[in-house]
Amino acid sequence: MDYPVHIDNTIDYVARAHELGIHLSPPSNWPFVICFGLLFLSLAAIPFSATARIVLAVIGGLIFLWGVIGWVVIEDTRMFPSDSPQQEIHH
Repeated sequence: MDYPVHIDNTIDYVARAHELGIHLSPPSNWPFVICFGLLFLSLAAIPFSATARIVLAVIGGLIFLWGVIGWVVIEDTRMFPSDSPQQEIHH
């Protein structure tokens, strides 16, 4: 009696793309934060009362900026760490 043999058919797409010379960006959640901020900014364009529009614009702008800073600064720093060793500077 033969037992079924498990064959691993998973494909490493990152390694395959690297072999083909294709650059793949790492997955990130920051675009969703940016889109959420843009949602509030677009809601501020609807003719509500002036106070509601200002509040929506401020909330949307803050969320949008938080997403852009997170994607550009935080994600980029994690993706490309500094190669130079951090040494103490003595004066």
